[in-house]
Amino acid sequence: MTKKQVGFVGLGKIGSKMAMRLARAGFLRGVYDLRPEAMSEFTALGVRAASSPKDLAMDVDMVVIMVVNLDQTEEVLFGADGAVEGLAEGAIVACMNTIGPRGIRELAARLAERGIRTLDAPVSTGVKGAEAGTLEIMAGAEPDVKDETEEVLAAMGRDIFWVGPVGNGQTLKMMNQLLCSVELVSISEALVLGAKAGIDGQTLYEVTRAGSGNSAMLMGKVPKIIEGDFSSEGDVDIHLKDLDIVTQTARELGVPLVLTNVAKEILRAAHAMGRGTLDGGGVITVLEDTVGVKVRKDGV
Repeated sequence: MTKKQVGFVGLGKIGSKMAMRLARAGFLRGVYDLRPEAMSEFTALGVRAASSPKDLAMDVDMVVIMVVNLDQTEEVLFGADGAVEGLAEGAIVACMNTIGPRGIRELAARLAERGIRTLDAPVSTGVKGAEAGTLEIMAGAEPDVKDETEEVLAAMGRDIFWVGPVGNGQTLKMMNQLLCSVELVSISEALVLGAKAGIDGQTLYEVTRAGSGNSAMLMGKVPKIIEGDFSSEGDVDIHLKDLDIVTQTARELGVPLVLTNVAKEILRAAHAMGRGTLDGGGVITVLEDTVGVKVRKDGV
């Protein structure tokens, strides 16, 4: 099988790392981002910096999209100089961002009208996973698309789950984000409660990680919270955007999500307080301010 020629749109914190993995594996032919400076590290490697999504799509057979939301994805594909104007029939569009099951199915239907195939492949494990090539990828696609894209995904991820048709990948990602966001809030509540009761965060962390309350989220976030390090591996605003997708889908399906809606409102409070660009662990600052304690060891 001929090696895929891939174009990549969206060189943000995670996308830039994913694109670099593709470049090193020899798949990446071109990149596009609204910020010219984001493309410079790729041109230094001989990867072409495209002038538009259409320009990018004209000499590739697969476009990976890693922009923020559904509106931006639609603009990349169907806006002025959109990628669909440059893609040949039979090409593949891989949406690796989180846009929800309804969003990806609607896009796939529009792309199919032009003879373009869709790969639904959102990712988890954040910036570190993208940099190390160990992303979890939840992939939904027809069998022919699966066969043609497995090697491309393997260059970016370690745990690749093929979960059925287009839409299922986004559904699994939605469920993952529900769990992550609710757990972020519950961890923050536990830390703030402990601080109010006189238990420092480090002690709570050491005891909890040895018991049944341990989790990957606790292990990854609590040390950073204690250090007051809210450099983002997944913004508060990204969690909030994803939970909007979760709750919208739940309404459509008639599923009550009590804890999810509470977590979403606490994340919304963080956004309203100007903390939307903090790492998701920064949601603890809302609870700290409410109670009047500081979990962070420096007390600030």
